[in-house]
Amino acid sequence: MAIGTNDAVEKFGTPVNVVTSGGGVANGAMSVAGDNASQFTNIDNASVAAIALRASLTNPAGSINIYGIQDAIDGVNNEGDTTLTNKRVYLGSITPPTDQSGLESFSLRVPLMNASDASAYTFFIENTTGVALAAGWLLDVTPIAVGPKA
Repeated sequence: MAIGTNDAVEKFGTPVNVVTSGGGVANGAMSVAGDNASQFTNIDNASVAAIALRASLTNPAGSINIYGIQDAIDGVNNEGDTTLTNKRVYLGSITPPTDQSGLESFSLRVPLMNASDASAYTFFIENTTGVALAAGWLLDVTPIAVGPKA
């Protein structure tokens, strides 16, 4: 069956490069807020986003966990940075192939917990791959909405 006019389809917003060159992340460590080149502001008020991670690992044996916080959640105050002891909101995990050797791309869909119109987010990664994540990783966020097919 073909998708017809006015059927519900996913619509993709403009990708936002929130980490342009992240610092190295040791196994068992978290990225830091300073890695974020910019916040992701959900101007579309989408409830879901695609996270794209481009990273270099050699023979990983675990996962990369994605966490997020809302900035100015009440209009002023941030939720607070994510740390190993206070990880905030877990969004999902990416499991790289164990034979990875070099730069590869991964994607993951995550929920966005909007507290207000155009909520802003900062994202963090936790490296539990068993090996160091090389500096220079990238993280893009693309909002996804559902609407009628034109």
